[in-house]
Amino acid sequence: MALARLAPDDWKGYVAMLRADPSELQALARDLLIHVTSFFRDAAVFDTLAVKIIPELVAARPAGRPLRVWIAGCSTGEEAYSLAMLFLEQIEAAGSPIKLQIFASDIDADAIAAARDGTYPAGIEDSVTSARLARFFVREDAGWRAAPDLRAVIVFTVHDVLADPPFSDLDMVSCRNLLIYLQPDAQARVLEAFHFALCDGSILLLGSAENAVAPEGRFEAVAKNERIYRRAGRSPAAKTRSPPRLTSRLDLVRPGEERRTRTAALPTAPVRPATLAEFGKRLVMEAYAPASVLIDNTNAVLFSLGPTDRYLRLPPGQATQDLLAMARPGLGLRTKLRSALRAARGSREKVLEADWIGGDSTSQPFRLAVHPVMENGQDLLLVCFLDAPVPERGAGVPLSQAEAHTSPSCNASWMRPGRNCTTRCRTWICRGRSSAPSTRRRCQSMRSSSPPTRSWSPRRRSCNR
Repeated sequence: MALARLAPDDWKGYVAMLRADPSELQALARDLLIHVTSFFRDAAVFDTLAVKIIPELVAARPAGRPLRVWIAGCSTGEEAYSLAMLFLEQIEAAGSPIKLQIFASDIDADAIAAARDGTYPAGIEDSVTSARLARFFVREDAGWRAAPDLRAVIVFTVHDVLADPPFSDLDMVSCRNLLIYLQPDAQARVLEAFHFALCDGSILLLGSAENAVAPEGRFEAVAKNERIYRRAGRSPAAKTRSPPRLTSRLDLVRPGEERRTRTAALPTAPVRPATLAEFGKRLVMEAYAPASVLIDNTNAVLFSLGPTDRYLRLPPGQATQDLLAMARPGLGLRTKLRSALRAARGSREKVLEADWIGGDSTSQPFRLAVHPVMENGQDLLLVCFLDAPVPERGAGVPLSQAEAHTSPSCNASWMRPGRNCTTRCRTWICRGRSSAPSTRRRCQSMRSSSPPTRSWSPRRRSCNR
């Protein structure tokens, strides 16, 4: 008020100023938000998570289903990155192929921007071990930046836990030191939202001064001193339940459950259009967005999205953010990347690599798309790793999905159910129509191991009955 040249007791004047000046209202809101966080805050809690909770979650997760974690009230991202490091270490130690998805949210857009940037001062060396700094961070002049493989597993988003729809099908929710600032009725609504968001038997982590006591007995203590709880109770009407009503009317349901008919409810605030837009973008990115990286003109990775760890990794030795140095070996990816980047910078047009990369028994084939973009006068490149569509394998098709993708000379009609002419197709490729060594080797192997069941017509390039 003093900065606004108002008397200390001139509350009416300040209220009028807030109504007339949206920027002052936003500044006041930012001042009211509390950001007290650090890496691995409360060491005993993270020790319990690392030794007991996270190994159980990783061991119980089937290979085809990702681990999904939500950090509500993530502030500037320290806790989100701390949990991500613990999960990645356990997944690696277990040799598990499961995918990790972490959603970190906060109502403060500035805090989310800082978390997305992932840059922290040198002081984090006091709370993050040297081994983890070397594994998960890149040294910069002013401190440390989260490495691309750590950053890629976290989606940061602006989200109001009291107004916006919750995430769903989660294995763990962490909401530390947020409930203590809410009134009891608001605390109950948030806990109800967490109960809806979690799968049966999943984990809820709260702050040291918070608890998940509820009359319905929906949570049971796993580690009481550390405030770790397990989802125990079921909703009264599990088959028809809908998400809890916070202050919005948007209904969500779990996959496979029926949507409850909307009924009259107490007047609630309408869902903000910006909230719905952010929610829709988040769903699309989670379900369909390819692994992508944004690089500058020195090939340094500025931002990553999606499962980039399938294509990129930090090489041994001195940490680097150079995209070419991070390309995984064994795929021929570095050469393809270098060629695509050169072409995109030369033409300033989108470059889509025609040839599939990978496609052996251990990897799904993919190809590169490079988009030149400009931001604030800086020339950047968006590099996307596009997975090949998975074909259906019918009767009489002795090809693996990966092999089918690496046979561009074979028309799909030759491999339909009931037409087992694949061997002849491969033989024809091996006779010089394809220059790809990997394709020729596969053809030679197939030709020697399985005789054709249909005669092959090179002129018609089809199977004779």
